[in-house]
Amino acid sequence: GFIVDFYCPALHLVLEIDGEIHNRMAVAQDDGERDLVLRQLGYRVRRLTNSQVTHDCLCRIVTEVLQETGIGMEPVASSNSSPSS
Repeated sequence: GFIVDFYCPALHLVLEIDGEIHNRMAVAQDDGERDLVLRQLGYRVRRLTNSQVTHDCLCRIVTEVLQETGIGMEPVASSNSSPSS
């Protein structure tokens, strides 16, 4: 079995958040083998770097993943906007 960083059962989606150690050849090779096993089991695997999570909008990443799976998502109102009457 594997422990993953994030798993969404409804989408069979695995998100892995990779720090710099994942740039090492041996670790990257292990990651690739693990990803292959997870994909063979029917999971979608998406690897993100720490900087993508801390500097990019996580909402944008989630939206991209949902678009890749063909699942739509209702737009989220900005916190500055007021509801129209």
